[in-house]
Amino acid sequence: MNDSKDIKVSIIIPTFNRKDLFELALKSAINQDYNNKEIIISDDNSTDGTRQLALKYTNDFDFIKYCVNEKYEKGPNGNKNNGFDNANGDAFVILDDDDLLLPGAISKMVSVLKMGYDSVWANCYFEINGTRTTDFSGFGLDKSQEINPQDYYDGRINGEFLIMFMSYCIGDKRFEKGLYGSENTIWIHLFDFKAYYLNEAVRIYRFHRQDSVTLNSHQRPHCVMKGYAMTAELIMQKTTKIDKRYIAILYKMAGYYAKFAGEYIKMYKYLFYSLSFKLTKEAFIMLILTPFPKKLILFLTKIRVKMYNKKNEK
Repeated sequence: MNDSKDIKVSIIIPTFNRKDLFELALKSAINQDYNNKEIIISDDNSTDGTRQLALKYTNDFDFIKYCVNEKYEKGPNGNKNNGFDNANGDAFVILDDDDLLLPGAISKMVSVLKMGYDSVWANCYFEINGTRTTDFSGFGLDKSQEINPQDYYDGRINGEFLIMFMSYCIGDKRFEKGLYGSENTIWIHLFDFKAYYLNEAVRIYRFHRQDSVTLNSHQRPHCVMKGYAMTAELIMQKTTKIDKRYIAILYKMAGYYAKFAGEYIKMYKYLFYSLSFKLTKEAFIMLILTPFPKKLILFLTKIRVKMYNKKNEK
């Protein structure tokens, strides 16, 4: 548990070839009213002038540090690992380079840590295809409160949050090589400590339909498959009170992406794992579809995503 001292916060901004959006994110971090902060720019070897822009800001502000990802594999998770390695704060928070911190975000989150919590999960406003909304991007909780870890293990807390956590919560843990997304493989360890949900938006989360992880993840099926399977395994390590339906869904998704990865033995293994935990129609339908071509399954997935998006827009 933190000792409520004047907490130094490391705002980690991983970036790659999004110079204009990155500068907006950086400015939103610079303009925070919390003074005891550092900003770590982790650049995944951008080629669009991001380096020159970042160095200009490091000359203007002594609390900004620019570092190129040379140690970890190229990609969002490796770039975040590079940010962790170069951060010196008592607490860390990751700001994606296309998102924005709202005024007072860091101060509000630090005030929660000073209450004796080790991580704070704050909500965000969606900005969808350039249109800013007042809809929250994180789901599962409707008031500020301490988080019951079991709610996270059971999949009841999901969506996008801005998470600030004391650095000791992860220690030397880093995102594993070969994952796409799957941030929950790190976040799950935060529930070894006390966590708090702040029912207030502190970030603008930009969501682009064409960049949907659901659709783009098919370009990295091995990585996504691994992430779902790892999440299920981590949950079962953390608790004996598992939600069998949620574990079944995770393994079903691992089986789904195994199909696209051409890992047919793993596909059947994960689907049968899924059905052994809970007989769900989702896993059963996927099992029926396994002989069909990948293109047909992807086509059906795109239809499902479009229907889901239209439903949520109403």
